This record gives sequence, C-alpha cells and structure tokens, in this order.
Amino acid sequence: MMVVPALRVAVVLGLGLPLAMGCRKPSGDPVVSFDSDDPEMNGAIAESRRRWPEFLQAYEARAPGQRFNVKYPFKVKRSTKNEHIWIGVTAIRDGHVTGTIDNEPDNDIGHANGESVTVPVTGLSDWLYIPNGASEKDFAGGFTVKVVLAREKK
Repeated sequence: MMVVPALRVAVVLGLGLPLAMGCRKPSGDPVVSFDSDDPEMNGAIAESRRRWPEFLQAYEARAPGQRFNVKYPFKVKRSTKNEHIWIGVTAIRDGHVTGTIDNEPDNDIGHANGESVTVPVTGLSDWLYIPNGASEKDFAGGFTVKVVLAREKK
C-alpha cells in the first residue's frame, strides 16, 4: 500500500459532499488532517488511482454542464506536508489534468482558490463526479471523502 505525506482534506461537513462540486470554502470550515500512514485514507487513495479509468470514461462521455473534480496533494511551502486540494476539471490530456482550484487552501501552497493549474494524473489522490441525472448524494468516486465522512460519524 502506498504511503503518502501527511494529508489535509477540506470538507464542508453539513453538506455531505466535498467542496469539489463548486462550493468555495468559507472561512472557518474545517480542514481534516490524517497521518501519512493512515491505512483507511491510503486505501482510499489507492482505490481512486486503481479506478481512474472509470473517471476518464465518464469524463469523455460527460453531459454539458456536468462537473468533474480531482484532488491533488499540493506541497505546503516551508513544510514537509501536503494539502490535498479539489480541482474542477477543464481538460485531461497527455497524462495531465487542467482545471481550477475549487477550494480555499488552508496553507500557503503557492496557488489560490479559482486559479488554473495543471497537475499529473499519477499524483491524484481522489476524483469525484455526479453521474448525469443522479442526486448529489449519489456521487461517483470521492473515496477519501467517504473516509472523512465515516470518521465524522464516529
């Protein structure tokens, strides 16, 4: 199982969905930290990477206006930690995802909410979309989100 650097995951707890679906992180919303050796979170990241072809296939067949998001671990400046940030996907090509940062970073990662970025597919830690015609609670992917939400219920 792959071990990743310390994780910081932003979630809007009242919605049941991550910030990925176009929400912007209001100040005061929590960022949840996980140890880099957390087996559930590392398992969720591994599952998202294993199932990447599902996301790619759905993205290629997307309906107009349908939103697709990925999570990427940006390095926190002057730290050994990463902050995992949601990106609204605008293009996927040549092993890279281009999109717009969809939540307010809690730390200095060198990028801001709303900024366009391009990241390698191999570094993604999660993906999420709402299948056409489904409700928000029936999102596809969101493997790390499910870990966070399950922990919040405990």
